[in-house]
Parts: sequence; C-alpha cells; structure tokens
Amino acid sequence: TLFRSLSGSSPAKTDVPAPINVGSAYAATSASQWLVGNQFGVLLDGATVATTPRYLSYGTAWSIAGSQNRIVVSTASGRVIYFDATAKTSQGTINAFSSRVRLSADGTVLAMTGDVNNGGTAQDENVQVLSLTSNPATQLAMFPFAGAPFPQDIALSSSGALLGETLTDGTRAAYKVSGGASVWTDTATPAQGDTTRLPVLFSPD
Repeated sequence: TLFRSLSGSSPAKTDVPAPINVGSAYAATSASQWLVGNQFGVLLDGATVATTPRYLSYGTAWSIAGSQNRIVVSTASGRVIYFDATAKTSQGTINAFSSRVRLSADGTVLAMTGDVNNGGTAQDENVQVLSLTSNPATQLAMFPFAGAPFPQDIALSSSGALLGETLTDGTRAAYKVSGGASVWTDTATPAQGDTTRLPVLFSPD
C-alpha cells in the first residue's frame, strides 16, 4: 500500500505493508493517525500495521458454520472466530483469511478454504482441516493448491473424516482427512448459462 504526505515542501512517499486489500476508504489527521478500509467493511488503524495490526471492525462475515456445540464465523479481517453455541462465548480465534468454513456434526473438526475472496494481500487457495478441541486449534491436514483450478466450495462429512472439494473447473472430489487419500472424483458439467459448480454433499452417515 502506497501513501504520500503533502504536508511538507515536497511530497513524501511511504510504503506500508497493509495486511488487507485496501482502496475503498482512507482518512488521516497526521502521518501517525490514519485509517484504511476496504469493500468488505474492514477498518484498520494504519498506525499499527508495522507492529500488530489493530482492527476497528471484523468486516463482512464471509462464511458461517454451526453445530449443536459450536459456531464458527469467518470474517473479512482475516480472523476466524469460534464460539460455544450454548453460552455464546468466544472459544478462540484463528488468524487466517478463509472464504468458506465447514464444521463436523459435533463441532470438533473445522474445514476451511483459503482467501478465495482476495481480502488479504497474500494469495492462498489452500484448504486446511483443524481440530477445535483445544485452543489454539491444531491442524489435522492440509490440502495445498497453487493457482487455478482451486476450491470454490468445500464440504465436510458429519464425522469430520471426509473432505469434499468443488474446484473452479468443475472437478469434484472427496478425500480422507487422515492421510489425504482420494475416495471419489468427478467432473461436473454445469447447465447452459449456469456459472456455478455443483457442490459435494455428504449423507449424514
């Protein structure tokens, strides 16, 4: 992110590594007091980007998943928050941009895509599966992607043992979370004029 100060006798350029894609809004009272925002409703205290970024909003809720025991919300500020569904209290935060989140039936396993919405500044199409039985969450598996085709949507079986992926080229597949072995694959052909891709759906059992 590039900023220019016009307060002196000549413009001064400052390069700032912002953690979010910005460009929708900017306001400043001085070089040490300024804010930036983006189209996803994220507001960032600009003076903190060089240390620990301080967000003034969570931004858009990109994806929400729930079970009887837990609720997970993925936000445009690069924070995935999970809550106790009964007490409505926060149980932890995963610092990552995720466009899709899915939960197992008991709420102990979370599957999440990378930043398909391009809200952050680093390209990330990877899919990871995490255990939420402890805080911080622990990674169970990683399904890496580098460029297209990449996951447009994901699914997680009720047990959390199988991961389903729908890629941007129409390919659909299911994998074992433990070990990553493929158990099914298919190429869907969308109806004429339909740009969406048919999702992977698991039966409850």
